[in-house]
Amino acid sequence: MLGTIRAFWNDQRGIAMILVAIMIPVLIGFSVLAIDMSRVNSLHNDLQKGIDAMALA
Repeated sequence: MLGTIRAFWNDQRGIAMILVAIMIPVLIGFSVLAIDMSRVNSLHNDLQKGIDAMALA
């Protein structure tokens, strides 16, 4: 029984699939965060230009 448990615990087959399943959502999350931050920065610049134009008017 102990040998079966030890063999199961030391088996490395399929570990790449588990790592991919964990890392894909992480990478997608960071990509979405980067896109969102880009949109926030663009919106901030547009608002700043509008405020500057209003202040100069």
